[in-house]
Amino acid sequence: MGLEERRTAWLGLAWLANIVSTPALIVFNSMMMTKYLLMAPITVSAIHLLTTAACVALLEALGVFGSEEKGQSMPKKHLAVFVLISCISLASASYSLAWNTLGLYQMFKLGILPVTFAMELMLALRRYHFVLVTALAAVMVGLFITLYRDSALRLPGLLMATLFVASTGIQQVLCGRLQQMYSQKPHQLLLKTASILGSLLLLSGPFLDKGLTGAWISSWEVNVPGLEMLLASCGAAVVVNLTQYMILGQFSASSYQVFGTFFKSVIVLVGVAVLFNDRWVDSTGYLGCATGLAGLLLYGAFALKQTSHQANQATTVKIAFGPGTEA
Repeated sequence: MGLEERRTAWLGLAWLANIVSTPALIVFNSMMMTKYLLMAPITVSAIHLLTTAACVALLEALGVFGSEEKGQSMPKKHLAVFVLISCISLASASYSLAWNTLGLYQMFKLGILPVTFAMELMLALRRYHFVLVTALAAVMVGLFITLYRDSALRLPGLLMATLFVASTGIQQVLCGRLQQMYSQKPHQLLLKTASILGSLLLLSGPFLDKGLTGAWISSWEVNVPGLEMLLASCGAAVVVNLTQYMILGQFSASSYQVFGTFFKSVIVLVGVAVLFNDRWVDSTGYLGCATGLAGLLLYGAFALKQTSHQANQATTVKIAFGPGTEA
């Protein structure tokens, strides 16, 4: 297997692992809070990040990532901005999940798509064909159809979800942008940010959790099943974080949202409907999902056609001008 084939295989595996591990992480976190009463989601996120940093450092020391160059030095200002936005994203995600139903939370996550779309246009990271814009609009219409009838929506939950959507969209765009600007490999950027972000959240998390749940983490009655669930969530978080950075280093944030987040949202929403009989899944809910799925398929088909066309053009140029000759 050649280098390009191995790279494609690793990216395919990363997509699959990300799509599977993200809903698993949500389920683990929900069970820790509801069944094992570990009411400290932000502190748990800090533990997840520090575990991720430790695992990545270990894998790097073992040579799993190969002998790769360190890349350019990243300015502390850019690293600080990225860490700050990531911190806001994680904290607002916990509050948004607490102040909204799980169904609403998952539907709000689809709102990250237009944020990444706008950010990429502002930074001129890509140009969008009319067909792609139409496909993105279909995904958003699907979100609206499912969301507008939900009477569980409240102003505090809406405001926190808006902050979560905005900060997460910006964070995902910056994740890919920083890797490209400073020639950072996914694990290198993740190792730099996870350790800092995890430490910050570990210090501030207990206070934020107290404001969110009304209880200090020290009041948790430690039990073996709860610790086992925490360990399982740490494993899922390592996979989620590492694969997300890998994908965002190779694909645009909007493509990640269209292909990854939509599938994960549908998995979680259908799972909620089946396991908990959540009321959002009626004919309107199915219509919203079907509309979003149609937009997803349109986006994927056209993006694949566009990529194939660009590859053919590149091959034609190479043949016409020969190797080592610039057009």
